[in-house]
Amino acid sequence: MNLSARKQRVLCAVVEIYNQTGEPVGSKLLAEALDENISSATIRNEMAQLVELGFLEQPHTSAGRVPSYLGYRFYLNQLMPGKQLSEQERNALRESLAQRAKEPEELLKSVGNFLAELSASSAVCVPASEDGVTIHRLEIAPIGRHMVMVAMQTSTGRVKSKVIHCEEPLDETVRGTFCNFAQARLLDQPLHTFTGQKLQALLLEAKQNGLRIASLLAAVVMLAQEAREAEIFFAKTEQARGQAQYSAEECIRFLRTSELPRIFDAKARDSLQVDVFFGADAEIPALRNISVIVSPFSIGAHFGGVFGVMGSLRQDYARMIPSIRYVTSLMEKWLKESLDDD
Repeated sequence: MNLSARKQRVLCAVVEIYNQTGEPVGSKLLAEALDENISSATIRNEMAQLVELGFLEQPHTSAGRVPSYLGYRFYLNQLMPGKQLSEQERNALRESLAQRAKEPEELLKSVGNFLAELSASSAVCVPASEDGVTIHRLEIAPIGRHMVMVAMQTSTGRVKSKVIHCEEPLDETVRGTFCNFAQARLLDQPLHTFTGQKLQALLLEAKQNGLRIASLLAAVVMLAQEAREAEIFFAKTEQARGQAQYSAEECIRFLRTSELPRIFDAKARDSLQVDVFFGADAEIPALRNISVIVSPFSIGAHFGGVFGVMGSLRQDYARMIPSIRYVTSLMEKWLKESLDDD
């Protein structure tokens, strides 16, 4: 829908004032903010028309107006000024995040907590769906004569381990046989291919060595199946709980929506850039006042998943979007370096 230039200026001003104050915006305050020779009567008329068009809403009996979901969507798509972070802002973000954990899986949690604090809201990390996620690294470490720990790292940085019992002592020959077989047949293979049938095929392929490394191969299959169950990380700050325009319960319901991982995954893979997702987009009435700034991330050549900063419609999108984009790029760089060092 096209809006006149004046309506666009009015809508933009309402969004930005409301984001700062959290209070419905009246015509007098709007006239001062626009700094134009427009009467309050004219502004009231423009605001009334924006209400009729669905871009503004009038809460309760207040004389002021607030942006609707459609108003925010139009603002994001058409009106929001492009903001670039200053060098000082980038340095501050980098130094703050650098103090967090650097281990791949822990880094995802750290970034989630960091984004929650940065936005005074909630953050969620939805790792990539199983399609395309592969085994990046395998290690075995004897912890006794008949006990060994098998550790696996996926292409998205997730680490899983399992301690197993071996019927025969795990000597250097057996370990070497397994490592050579893993290098040739297990690394870079998609997780979803590791099934019971896959295990049988691997045992046959290993030929005379199959029995010697059977327990190790079985452990790898179990770890791959466990790693397919993507863990959704959720972070929330105390500050967020106290916000008048914020409902933690709504965000939790949003997080637990069965369609959430699929929606985020599909949206991120489709655009591969920071975007905003509204609860109203999912046609869930109870979540219509929630917005999520969605930021996909990659790990090397692999799609890693998506971060989402969750809160009310009233978010400082102009500040948060470039900040989230920069934090995500830092995390991608550190994760790639971590996996390359391995």
